[in-house]
Amino acid sequence: MLQRGHINFDKIHIEALEKTGGEVWLIIPSRLKKFFPSSSYKCLITIPKWLSPQNASPLLNRIAYILTLLYIKFKINKSLFDYIFISNFDEITLGLVAPGKQMYLYCHNTANNFSCKFKAFFIRVLAKSNHMIVFNHEMAEKFYSEGIEDVKVVSHGCIPPFPDTKTQMLKVRVDYRRLIFIPSERTSLFFLQTFLRNKEFTNFIERNKILVIVRNFHDNPTSKYIHPINRYLSDSEYRTLFLKSDFILIAYPPDFGYRVSGISFECVANKKNLLYLANDSLKYCKSFYNYDPEFNNVKELIAKIEKFDYNCNKCIVNKDNLRPDYSWLTK
Repeated sequence: MLQRGHINFDKIHIEALEKTGGEVWLIIPSRLKKFFPSSSYKCLITIPKWLSPQNASPLLNRIAYILTLLYIKFKINKSLFDYIFISNFDEITLGLVAPGKQMYLYCHNTANNFSCKFKAFFIRVLAKSNHMIVFNHEMAEKFYSEGIEDVKVVSHGCIPPFPDTKTQMLKVRVDYRRLIFIPSERTSLFFLQTFLRNKEFTNFIERNKILVIVRNFHDNPTSKYIHPINRYLSDSEYRTLFLKSDFILIAYPPDFGYRVSGISFECVANKKNLLYLANDSLKYCKSFYNYDPEFNNVKELIAKIEKFDYNCNKCIVNKDNLRPDYSWLTK
């Protein structure tokens, strides 16, 4: 599947697999080839652009996935490889046209799809002849509860810290002392409409001169201290906002289940303070900090910001502690 948002994840795990002493060859959509230069990566084949349609309907996407899997199936000689890893997949199409067996499948949002009987059927089909990879034991528990035992737990891992570039910050018309950045494009609509329109919260950020920069907020802000960004952010702009922020805040919708947040691992890599809207899938973040980053409502969010000790409260894990470990491949 063409997932530009997974590029960093892919690079983390390619590097981890190479550390086992193996030779890693890539099959990638041609649209992503520029992110995997030949000077650093070995590309076996690229998927033509016509097999990676942009802004296509779910039906057209699935047709493209099936054609892509058939293309791969007939293009590669599987006997040349010891292992096949599928970075991201659609359960239905991979279940129908699997390019091999005993593959290792990264389950980003897979466990969440047990709620759909049709998708659950294909997850079980895939689990019978392949190995599922998840990123923590909480994710694994869902598979175990569904009778699937062949599950490998591999840490998501962290990208290298962002370079401290001198990119100019976004121009805002307020004088602020603190910056909260909400970087996800999947922020909960409930959070956007309830928290960012709450009078108590807007009074608090105005009184304390806290600027909140939020992506994909299309309503008119109720405060000049809420700055929406509804355009594409370059990597440089994103990194600058990330590094300049006092808090990274994530508030995913309720369907964010049995998965991890790549942003939370970016926080670890860059030693950034994190706050997150209560979600069982994000409780692992509590082990990253010497404070509790979870909030349930506006009052809790205000209290956590108000009482935060900028000298003592911090991220307490190192990115190296979260490095993916594939040593089990060579045992």
